[in-house]
Amino acid sequence: MADSRPEHPVSAAALLPLFTIFREKALQLDFSMVHRFSSHNYEVRSWLAAGGLHPGFFSPENDSGQIAADVFLSVTPPTKLPAALKADLIFGYSVGEPWNQAAVKGKFGVPVITDNNILPFNPEKVLGMRADFLEQNPNTVQALVRAMIRAGMWLDADNGANRVEAVEILARPDYVGADPAILMASMTGTFEFEPGDVRPAPEFNIFFRNYATYPYYSRGLAADADAPLG
Repeated sequence: MADSRPEHPVSAAALLPLFTIFREKALQLDFSMVHRFSSHNYEVRSWLAAGGLHPGFFSPENDSGQIAADVFLSVTPPTKLPAALKADLIFGYSVGEPWNQAAVKGKFGVPVITDNNILPFNPEKVLGMRADFLEQNPNTVQALVRAMIRAGMWLDADNGANRVEAVEILARPDYVGADPAILMASMTGTFEFEPGDVRPAPEFNIFFRNYATYPYYSRGLAADADAPLG
């Protein structure tokens, strides 16, 4: 841009020259995400495909997701991803916060796109329960759902005024246990892409607005109609 900062979001097409070099040398582009069935897996696959890189197919016989893939997507626990990137074990990763901001603070990683630029208003976390647990503990389940909704309301109230306190709670070792400054970087309506490159990101974390925490029945529908809903 005019101030020398890169434009965002960055397309995966920026990787095409590197992919061409790697393919000629029979080398592998290694990326990682947190779980095969997490939203991060599907988001990074969507980002790669939109930029012209094949993320790989699944099949009944091969559920690795690497069939005809241009990029190898491994699974790494979220807390281990920054260390894997810093050690050059992978070229990039898809994960929730605060593990992107940890790479920024350590000056060994740069976020290129946030999930709200890939799939706006996507549900990132799911609270699921077995049908028998719901049937045996109806009062507990109702209290838990109410608590989740009220927590979401508190986090979004007054334009996120309570999020500073929420960061202090999350920073405790019995919760996320991350540096409060790292947690704060994505919780207060902004996102830091590089040290000092802080940009507005009001839609990055939404907890109650647009009924984000409301347990819509449609969101709980399973692919298998006979599967228990939670």
